[in-house]
Formats: sequence, C-alpha cells, structure tokens
Amino acid sequence: WFVEGVSVDSSKVLGRGSFGTVCLGEWLGCPVAVKKPHDIFFDKSVSENESRGILKTFAREVNILFQLIPL
Repeated sequence: WFVEGVSVDSSKVLGRGSFGTVCLGEWLGCPVAVKKPHDIFFDKSVSENESRGILKTFAREVNILFQLIPL
C-alpha cells in the first residue's frame, strides 16, 4: 500500500482520522491524498492481537477507498 514517487506537503493537512493524518501530495503530476499512519501502527508495546485488529480495520478502510476509484 505504499507508492513510490509521491511527494507530500505535510503542511497541507486535508484531514485527521482514527488511522492517521491525510495530507496533500502529488503523484505523476496529479494531486493525491496521502495518509500518514499514526504512531500506534509502529508501537512495539501494542500486543500482536491488537496490532492485527488495527491492521485489519485499516485494510478494510483501504478496500473501501479503492472501490471509490473509477477504473
């Protein structure tokens, strides 16, 4: 779910949610929304089960967003 070649302007925050902050970015000359995950995704003190639950919920969100993209 990581895309190479994206430039991000972290000063242009589009929104904040339960999984991270969304900033304006650019990819292949087009404006895009880029989500920077919250630090909890990388927190070693979170249990493996809790970490899996967070990742599963985030994956569901990504799948929903992909369904919004016209192909």
